[in-house]
Amino acid sequence: MISDKTKILFVIFLLCFQFVYSQEILFDDIIPPHSGDEWSYLLDTLSVHGATIHFVSDEGWDNLMNMDMVWIESSLDTFPTNIKTSLIDFCRQGGNIIIGDLIICPTSSLNNFLCSSDWQTGMQILDSSYFEFDTQINDFFSISPLTDNIDSIELCGPRRIICNGNCYPLAFLDSDNLFSVVTISYPFANNDNCGSFIVLITGTHAWENTYENTADNFRFAKNILLATAGVSGYELLHCAKPEPYMLEIDSIPNCILPSDTICLTGEYMFPNIKVIIGDSSINPFYYSSDSSEICFTTPELDSGYYNVDFIRLDRILYTDSILIPCPAESTDTTIDTTTTDTTDTTATDTTLEINYLCSRTPNPFTPNSDTENDYTYFTFDGIGEKEATIYIYDMHSILVREIDVPAGANAKTAARWNGLDKNRRSLPQGLYLYVIECNGEVVCKGTVTLAR
Repeated sequence: MISDKTKILFVIFLLCFQFVYSQEILFDDIIPPHSGDEWSYLLDTLSVHGATIHFVSDEGWDNLMNMDMVWIESSLDTFPTNIKTSLIDFCRQGGNIIIGDLIICPTSSLNNFLCSSDWQTGMQILDSSYFEFDTQINDFFSISPLTDNIDSIELCGPRRIICNGNCYPLAFLDSDNLFSVVTISYPFANNDNCGSFIVLITGTHAWENTYENTADNFRFAKNILLATAGVSGYELLHCAKPEPYMLEIDSIPNCILPSDTICLTGEYMFPNIKVIIGDSSINPFYYSSDSSEICFTTPELDSGYYNVDFIRLDRILYTDSILIPCPAESTDTTIDTTTTDTTDTTATDTTLEINYLCSRTPNPFTPNSDTENDYTYFTFDGIGEKEATIYIYDMHSILVREIDVPAGANAKTAARWNGLDKNRRSLPQGLYLYVIECNGEVVCKGTVTLAR
């Protein structure tokens, strides 16, 4: 039998555990003509899940940087400039924000805030695009846990959100998915920071308890609030996107012949993907029923290296490079390409002898400090026998990194890149050119994809 003392200690442990892991939430309850208690159902739900609610009407904004989440239900037109600047800094440092757009509020101040050059939200609200006061929403892009167990919700006078760049829509007024009313953005994704996000929802009058809350309405609001607060069991995956914006490809061959059929395996290979190789747009002719495979035919193109982009909904979801055609059985061939002049920081055109024993693995690589594929490793004929230098260029032919590879046993460890530039700053995702020189002679050249 458990003693009373043990029971007391166990209760104390649980209380301490809840205290340590409590999420701190700042709620902007100054919402004329509304009052903060109109959201009491949702605030109580946050409290039940261990969150501590702080009210702007009581505490102001002084403790903003100590919060995990900020919940705003206004147009920000009354917010002074320093508060807006602090909110951007709060998000930059890992805090999450929910913004509810009320139809009674003008959008100019909110749009100025969202479109600030200090971040890249990709969000903007159309002021005159609101619909009926009771608008039913049935069309969603799945993103867990935000849309879990949601079939239909009602919004009050929602306005259309323009969403691009780092912004991804997840709920729509129409079945064609053109009019988004709920979106998520990673405003610092260009700086390799997906640790913070903004959720923007229009028509949130229907969240108030003065309206009859449907089960899905309440569940949807709860999912968004708990996920944005980072409550245990509702965490959003790192850089999570709605499923139509996701694509995972196991691997792409290094080379292929024109007019050959190529089949790729992976995940989220939904229909309506377009494959762009060079200037050629290709519609795959086969999709597996479980979205794990697509097949397409490569176009007739001149010999050389080409970018391969996979696009859906006007977004590049995945990018790599490929050589067309595959080289003959001999290891060397001559192609017109771009190499480096070591006395300059830009690349110059010349004809090079390319050795196909060169490689970079993995490609693409994902330097996000999760210990998986954080480096791409270069190999080349004769590695370790003599000193070499790896030059990394962006697609504007600007030298961004120079890596010295010594001779000897440490060569293979040194011949790697972590996605940083020469000033140790994170570079944006995209395609990069690498050139490897030994004793002033170019021995390798190719492309490598940095993904975030």
